Amino acid sequence: EQVADLLGAPGAAEVKLQEDDKGNLQLKSLSSRTVSSVNDILACLAAGEERRHVGETRMNERSSRSHTVLRIGLESRLEGAHGVRRQSQLNLVDLAGSEGLKNTAATGERKREGSNINKSLLALSTVIQALSEDARKAKQQQHVAFRDSKLTRILRPALGGNSHTVVVCTITPSAANYVESKSTLQFASTAKRVKNKVKVNLCEDGKDKVQALQQE
Repeated sequence: EQVADLLGAPGAAEVKLQEDDKGNLQLKSLSSRTVSSVNDILACLAAGEERRHVGETRMNERSSRSHTVLRIGLESRLEGAHGVRRQSQLNLVDLAGSEGLKNTAATGERKREGSNINKSLLALSTVIQALSEDARKAKQQQHVAFRDSKLTRILRPALGGNSHTVVVCTITPSAANYVESKSTLQFASTAKRVKNKVKVNLCEDGKDKVQALQQE
């Protein structure tokens, strides 16, 4: 698996995944942009879409050959709250669809890409299953394999714990894609049973925090 920066300079180095001393994932050399409106975000989305890796297969003229993540950091301030800020992160994820080799007739590079897509989707499905309510009832949540894929490592904050997770699945009524459609619906059914405990993330500026303590 490779992680590319779709908003970075052309030819930029691959984004590396590293953890800090607190276990938080850091995406090294990943670029970011400051936005203040919906139009700014849409411009970033359009720029990334232009550089997204796509290719032709027997099933699709513009088949996604990778997953895409748009990560938006949100911050708001509360009036009269001594610099208290609300912080959150929104991950918009477009997953490449699972591929059956028999249907795509892919060879060479396309075959390798499809195999990697399926492996990462399997890792994501395994994580969702481990986080689902069924696993909790069966007391089987001793280990969640986030580290099996770079995709699940990146999406970990959005999948378990302090987060809301929404999954939108698309399928085809074609009988030729029965296996893929059934697998997608099973994934969606499992994802619906994931239960998270959500709380508001409140942070205080250092200076304002000292002032608040002094007043107390």
